[in-house]
Amino acid sequence: MIQYPKINIPYRIPIRRNPMIPDERTCQYFITIAREKNISRAARSLYISQPSLSRFLTGLEKELGTPLFIRNNGILSPTPAGELFFQYIASLKGLESRFSNDLSSLLLPQKQTLRIGAGSITSPFLAEKVFPILHREYPDVELSLTEDIHIHLLSRMEKGELDLSVLVASGADVASNRFVKVLARAPRLFMISRSHPLASLVARPEKNSVENPQKFSLHHLENQTLVSGIPGQKICEDISQIITKYRLNNLSLVPVQNRKTNIAMAECGLAIAFLPAIYVTKPENHPKLLYLYSDDPLAQWCMTVRHKNSRLTPIERRFIDLASAVFSGKEPV
Repeated sequence: MIQYPKINIPYRIPIRRNPMIPDERTCQYFITIAREKNISRAARSLYISQPSLSRFLTGLEKELGTPLFIRNNGILSPTPAGELFFQYIASLKGLESRFSNDLSSLLLPQKQTLRIGAGSITSPFLAEKVFPILHREYPDVELSLTEDIHIHLLSRMEKGELDLSVLVASGADVASNRFVKVLARAPRLFMISRSHPLASLVARPEKNSVENPQKFSLHHLENQTLVSGIPGQKICEDISQIITKYRLNNLSLVPVQNRKTNIAMAECGLAIAFLPAIYVTKPENHPKLLYLYSDDPLAQWCMTVRHKNSRLTPIERRFIDLASAVFSGKEPV
């Protein structure tokens, strides 16, 4: 019978842990010591003995090759290395949480959303005419409408907080941009009461209407009062350019955000209202008002939609089609 030599094979080969990559226990113990600033209090908080926690800290400092705390009358203060180690642990915790959230988002089915931004005058049209159709056709998509001023909507788009923004532009600044689509174009109307001094410019008042406005020169706005939007709205930027171009140094501006207030001030003869023709619907085509327009590109109106991706989703394309119909004066279907 052959006798084989007896060889002792260890149950497992120990692998030395890298102290630069702390495990959960190391993170918990170190953070507790840093928070309590005392070994005894930290040990009680962790439900372990004080000698065990002291040995842990001594061993960790030995592995890292540097003291992590300064001991002074039982109070522990972190050394520069201790502060660095704490920041490192905090960043690891943040990465762990971020990974967990990202993994959940990847594995769990997410409800599709469509986030739309629009101005205060535009948003009621979208909420009333476009959103009900989208909700009916895409019942599983969560729709949201954010109302804000022009510059804030642009900022939200840059931050990725919105998918689409419906923005007003003048005829002078609609440039070629693959992320911007023009929904509709129309003149902006200057609305005055029939007793206004500029009413004499209208050749045939009886024929004057939203569909048949009187052409006039923007020079006539000198010494007049014009209703403008609030700062940050696109219309304020366009009016500022008109003032500069035509040197309207004595044009007074009244900041108004509400469309109905805008028109009411014109009816009362308090100011000249300035709105795109699409916003002046037929029920508001009152006999008290006369309508003027200018062919200057600054006085032209474009409704655009800005999108963040070069490829539009089906619901984004559908939204653009519906919004285009609304702002072209058609009934969306």
